[in-house]
Amino acid sequence: MLKSPFFTRRADVRQLFEVLIKRHLKGKVFPRDAQLFKEVFPGEAWDDLKLRGTRSDLLELIEEYLMIAEFRNDAIQSKLLMAVIYRRRNLANCYTSAMKQCNQ
Repeated sequence: MLKSPFFTRRADVRQLFEVLIKRHLKGKVFPRDAQLFKEVFPGEAWDDLKLRGTRSDLLELIEEYLMIAEFRNDAIQSKLLMAVIYRRRNLANCYTSAMKQCNQ
């Protein structure tokens, strides 16, 4: 998801995730903010606001991933939402078909 331009084009968000996940998988403690900034933004001057913003954007993407993953596991809810989408777009035949699938 982090590599898909549909969700984000920000390399810093992907880099932050990579740094954190590598440490997590190795059972290591996450680095302090200054070290984390150096790993995500090498050669740049310390910018607390930039790090916090990148962290916040990563959290939003992780939350979105969790919602999508949960949603994909609920077939009925997925079909109901598709029916709602068809109805909003005035696609009556598709709406009817989606509703029939919900009732099966």
